[in-house]
Amino acid sequence: MKKIYILNTGAVRILKDQIPHNIEQYQSGSQMWLNELFADKRKVMQSPVDDPEIALKVGLSHSTEYDAYNAQLLYEGYSTLTPAMAADERLWVTLCHNQHYSYMLKRWPVDPDVAHHQSEEGIIKQRYFFSFGPRKSQERNGLSRLWLSAALTYDPERTDPYELTKIFLQDTNFIMYMFGHTFGSNKRIVQGTMEAILQLQLERGEKISAKPLTSFTRKLNLISGVAMLDHYSRQDIRSMAENHMRTYLAQTENAKVLTSIC
Repeated sequence: MKKIYILNTGAVRILKDQIPHNIEQYQSGSQMWLNELFADKRKVMQSPVDDPEIALKVGLSHSTEYDAYNAQLLYEGYSTLTPAMAADERLWVTLCHNQHYSYMLKRWPVDPDVAHHQSEEGIIKQRYFFSFGPRKSQERNGLSRLWLSAALTYDPERTDPYELTKIFLQDTNFIMYMFGHTFGSNKRIVQGTMEAILQLQLERGEKISAKPLTSFTRKLNLISGVAMLDHYSRQDIRSMAENHMRTYLAQTENAKVLTSIC
């Protein structure tokens, strides 16, 4: 299989510096300006990463409808990525501006009316590039976030290996609240927490919002200050998450009842 030719460091820096001048290019939907960039052999380099044929799906703009499906495609298509490769901005900038550019324009349109509280420049920097530290950048980039989500939740022992991936990506806030902590890269913690949410959803017959998860991640953050979370098993995390989120949901529902009575 052919390898991906990625933009080199200098080309990525120049493309990022030119964001304010290229906003209309992103909004126009044209790829001609990028074709010229990738055709310049001085600005690209061959990577060790395979370049598979992947057709990502997109529903309504900014919708999570196909996120889990696309995460599976990306994880399997780029299955040879090492942690170092997966943290390389050059790879994801290339994929966002070349192989999956059409998908990006639909899933993450450069439109402040769609991406609330973000400017055109902010959308491009966060979704098409890396603009923070390695982990937050991976969480924000439109493609790396999906690959990393699948990498952390894929479980070959389940009937559906991507069952937890679907839970993790059902709400964009799940990624933000898990990856926002240092323990967000721990597979046992991520999978145990998603198993707890899956169980609660099965019991309640409805999706669990991000609020119980936010509360649980705060508890984990407190625990991490006095104990090593790495010592907790996946089942430990699942039990802890189930108990905490059950209590949170019960207290929230009781508060609503009392408010309605008053």
